[in-house]
Amino acid sequence: MRRSRSFKGSYLLVFDTSTLIILMELDILDYLRKSIERSLIDIVIPNGVREELRRGGRELNLPYTDVDINEKNLEGINDIPRSLGRGEFGAIATAYIWREHSNIIVVSDDKKARSTCERLNLNCFGTLGLLEFLKKNRVITKEEAISVLNKIPETSLYIKRDLLDMTREKILHQSDG
Repeated sequence: MRRSRSFKGSYLLVFDTSTLIILMELDILDYLRKSIERSLIDIVIPNGVREELRRGGRELNLPYTDVDINEKNLEGINDIPRSLGRGEFGAIATAYIWREHSNIIVVSDDKKARSTCERLNLNCFGTLGLLEFLKKNRVITKEEAISVLNKIPETSLYIKRDLLDMTREKILHQSDG
């Protein structure tokens, strides 16, 4: 994997498989496209994530950088548990290798992946954090964000109701400018 890539976006988001599936279920990939067009983000997809999506009959119709994670570029990296799923492992490994990019963020709802990111000092948020990020950066309106939050219980993502309520309150009280 080459480390010196040129990105236009202010933030580099590295997704795992399950989070992308949730975003597809919520039908909100257009907000990511809008973020890319505004040069707010670039999306990075590790090869394991791409393969898991393909095996599940899904395709990501967004511009993204494809990253090949293999044993050669993992030499010396022993801090990432091999017990993580392939997508989570690939996302964390990519962020770890590219950690000099100060605005790299792993996007994962997986508890073990998020605790690994925390331990490795990698920025990480999940679907709820992504919604807050999109709202804060004026990609999504307050009303759209609340509408998406209300759809989350209908998806395959399990989130406690109090966490949804807390995120709703944050979004409602976020300034619009």
